[in-house]
Amino acid sequence: MDKVSFLKHVSQLGIDKSSFSLNGPINERYCLKSSGFGWEVFYAERDHKNALVTFDSESAALSHLLNQLKKTYIE
Repeated sequence: MDKVSFLKHVSQLGIDKSSFSLNGPINERYCLKSSGFGWEVFYAERDHKNALVTFDSESAALSHLLNQLKKTYIE
């Protein structure tokens, strides 16, 4: 999955774009961040990375992020 297909899925599901960030941490959002070791997905809260999960590929990180958003806002 790339960012274009991720955004397409998010739009189709009706998930508000203000609930996540693809450009690093923003408080009170799910975030995707490139790191020196791969990609991080986490929920940013009070400048802390909660539920941090790391991935080797951006594709895997985006898939995880989409699943987290579905669990939070759809299910």
